[in-house]
Amino acid sequence: MSKSSSLLLILLLCTGACSKAEQPVPPQVELAWQAVLEQQLQTFAEEGLPEVSEEQINDFLEAMELASEGGQMGARFRTRLEEADSLELSAALLAIVEDREMEAIDKTRAYAWLRVRGDSAMMPRLTLRLKYEKDWVANVDIALALLQHGSGAGLQALLNILNTEESNDPDALQQARFRTMEGLAFLPASDTWQPGNGFDADWRRLLEVQAKWQKHRQLPDTKALKPSRNQRAEVWRTLSKLISQRLRPVDDARFVLVRMPDWVFEAIIETTLDEDRYVREHALQTLAWIGYPVGRWALEQSFDLEGRLQVAISGADSRARLFEAMGASGLSSMQDTLLQWLKDGNMEEMTAAADALLRCAGPEPMAELSAMLTSDMVLSPEARYSLALLFTEVETLAELEVPTGLDSSEAQRRLQWRLEREQRP
Repeated sequence: MSKSSSLLLILLLCTGACSKAEQPVPPQVELAWQAVLEQQLQTFAEEGLPEVSEEQINDFLEAMELASEGGQMGARFRTRLEEADSLELSAALLAIVEDREMEAIDKTRAYAWLRVRGDSAMMPRLTLRLKYEKDWVANVDIALALLQHGSGAGLQALLNILNTEESNDPDALQQARFRTMEGLAFLPASDTWQPGNGFDADWRRLLEVQAKWQKHRQLPDTKALKPSRNQRAEVWRTLSKLISQRLRPVDDARFVLVRMPDWVFEAIIETTLDEDRYVREHALQTLAWIGYPVGRWALEQSFDLEGRLQVAISGADSRARLFEAMGASGLSSMQDTLLQWLKDGNMEEMTAAADALLRCAGPEPMAELSAMLTSDMVLSPEARYSLALLFTEVETLAELEVPTGLDSSEAQRRLQWRLEREQRP
């Protein structure tokens, strides 16, 4: 090697070392990934919904069919269903509605009995039915069953039914609309609304309850229900689907978790320290998808969300996903950490930090961010657009030039974050 080549190599090595030294130093936390899911599954192994045999399922199918008849026999089988163990009954009925080959009439009966007798532990699996169940009337029963256990996850289905004007099956839609209007009587009562005041009042109450649910993952004018151990067991079983390398189980788990009441947030946060990298990233992405309700919950519960998430910041492979979750909370307490990584991180970390600041930054760092934006600082098109959006009034967003190299879908995603800033906790 020539003398000039040696000098060049030394210079490159020094440059790399200096750049690395300039990166933020993660908090001095002894980071040890944990077998979070494995430990929780062992803790709740004997709780939650039981496994049910084909014989048990068939027994309940027969009982539901005979209970639909009149006379003494029908009454006897209705009593049998009413007195059955709620966990066993719920598990069998869920197995029926989850079976794609099951007769439609059997599913209809099962949903109706889940609404009447379902155990609260059914909540995660019943919530997933909102994704797959296409029957209008069944969706009403799902929504009402969830509602009585403190979940508003099915309220959107009720709104969709009432808003739909046309259908390939008008009779089914009309039946579902009638059932929905009857079901509005089960919305949480308030000082200004009681059931029976007419459809207009019921409709306004539905919109009000839905808005509260979307914002807080709580139902208004009701005492928050403390989850049972059986419910918690089923939540951890849902979280365990994040282990899967196949996309569908992961998507199913996230579909459920983003629609659950706010008491699941702490379990998701705990899962961000799981020893499986993919589980950590899926958990962080789930928190990001939930978004501002997590931040509001943290404020209401005086929960140190920043401190809990900071523990995982030493994990370089998940750092960008971590910043996404931090920003999605909408909490300005995250901004100092994000600002540090925007200044000194690598390109991926800087972009993730800029995106997160778009979603959570308060007024304090604006002067420094403005200076960065107008300096010769090297930023990705995504980061530059996110920062520019922070300084653009909503009325003039359409006039903001999209940087060259930024995909239109990525620009639209950041534009939506800017519009949502008004809803920050």
